[in-house]
Amino acid sequence: MFYSYCKTRYLCPLVVGILCTVSSHAQPQRPAPTNRPARPQMPASFDRATVARLLADIDGPRNASILKVGYFLRRGQPELPIDEGFELLQAAALAEPVGTKRWFLLQNLRAFAAFRVPSVDTDQGFEAYQAIFEHAGDAAHAKADYQLRQSVLEFVDSVPGKLNDLGLRKDEQTKALLLGAWTAYATALSSPLNGAAIAEPDWTRALEKSESLEAFVPAVEKVIADPAIPKSFGLLMAAAAVLAPKDPDHAITLWEQAKPLIPQREGRADLNEAARLYQALVDALVARDRLPDAITNQQQFVQLTGRGQGRLLLLTRQSGDGAATEAMLASLVATASDDREILGAASGLFKLARDGAAPDAKAGQQAEALLLSYLASPQERDKVDEVGARLSLGNFYLRGHKWKEAKEILDVGPLSAQEQSSPRVKSLLRDVERMKIQAEKAIGPTPR
Repeated sequence: MFYSYCKTRYLCPLVVGILCTVSSHAQPQRPAPTNRPARPQMPASFDRATVARLLADIDGPRNASILKVGYFLRRGQPELPIDEGFELLQAAALAEPVGTKRWFLLQNLRAFAAFRVPSVDTDQGFEAYQAIFEHAGDAAHAKADYQLRQSVLEFVDSVPGKLNDLGLRKDEQTKALLLGAWTAYATALSSPLNGAAIAEPDWTRALEKSESLEAFVPAVEKVIADPAIPKSFGLLMAAAAVLAPKDPDHAITLWEQAKPLIPQREGRADLNEAARLYQALVDALVARDRLPDAITNQQQFVQLTGRGQGRLLLLTRQSGDGAATEAMLASLVATASDDREILGAASGLFKLARDGAAPDAKAGQQAEALLLSYLASPQERDKVDEVGARLSLGNFYLRGHKWKEAKEILDVGPLSAQEQSSPRVKSLLRDVERMKIQAEKAIGPTPR
C-alpha cells in the first residue's frame, strides 16, 4: 500500500510510468462480508408468471436477489422483456403500503433496476431511493434495517460507478440524494442490524467524485455532534474526509477514534481499510508538522499489518535520526520485506535526491544501495518487481550520466516463456530497451 502511495507522490514521471506498470494497485477494495449467503438458485425461466410470483413473494428468501441478478442484470432477452418486467415491479411498488418491509424491498429493487434498464428513465431510480431515505425512520419498526442499509450502500457506490457511466455523478440530483442517503445512514446506525452483515459505503470516494465534500460539512457536523448516533468506522472515515480541509485537527481526532473500529477480516484488521485510515491520518499529521505523532502512527500501522516499513523509513529519515534510518535500510532487505515496500522506499529516496531547492545526494546513494542490496539478495523475487527495480536504478544512473552502470543494471537476464508473454513484462522490456539504447549512445561505439 505504501508503494502505491509513493507511486503518486514521490516518483519522477518516467519512473511513475515504469512502476505503475509493475504494480497495478487499484483503489482499496472493501471485502465482501464473510458470512455472505450462497448464490440463490435461479428459476429455469423468467416468464411473466415467474416474475409476477417473485414480486408477489418479494420478502421470500433471496427473491429480491434473484430478480436483481437473474433478471434485471441478465444479458440477452429473457422470456418476459425487461421493460414489461419493470412495469410489473413499478405497479407492485406503488400498490404496497408505505413503510412495510415489502415496500422497502420493492423500492430498493425499483431503484436498482432503474439505473440499469436503458429504456427506464433514471428519475425512477432517484425517486425510489429518495422515498427509501425519507422513510428511514420506519425501517427499524418494519425490520427492514438491512434493506435500508443496502439501499444506502448501493446508491453511494453507484455515484462513482453506474451514475458516473450515465454522466450523472456531478448532477445536482445526485448531490442532493447523497445528503439524503447520509441522513438515512445515520438513522440506520441507531438501530440493530437484522440480517447478514453488510459492507460500509465508501462515502469518501462518492463525495470526492461528485464534488460534494464542501456541501456535506453541515450535515456531517450535525451527525458527529449527536451523541445518540453510534459512530461506525465508515461514518468516522467519511466525516474526517469531509472536515479535513476546513478543520484538519478535528479530522485527526476522528481518524484516531476510528482506529479501534477497523473492520476485521478472518480475525485480523482488514489491510485495505487499515491502510486507508493510517495513510490519511499520517498525511494529516505530517501536514500539521506533527512528525513524531506521524511516526508513532506509522509504527502502529506496521505492527498491525506488517506493511508500511517503507514509509516509516522515510518519516524516520525526515526526523533527522540518521542511525535509525540506516538500521531500517539494512533491515528492509535483511528481513525479506515485501518487494513493493523496498521499491516504495527507494522511490521516496530518489525523490529527495532529485527535487527541491537543495537536492539530497545522500538520499540517492541510500536508494541506490537499497536497490542493489535487493537485487543481490538470494530471496525469491517477483520478476516484474525486479525489472522495476532495475529500471529505477537505470533512470538514476542515466540522470547522473553514469552510462556504463546504467547499461549493466538494465541487463534483466533470462525470462521464462510465461514471463515473456505477460503484457506487463512486455511493457517493462520496452522501457528497458529504450533506456539501454540511451546509455549505449552516450557510451559510443566500442573501440576495435
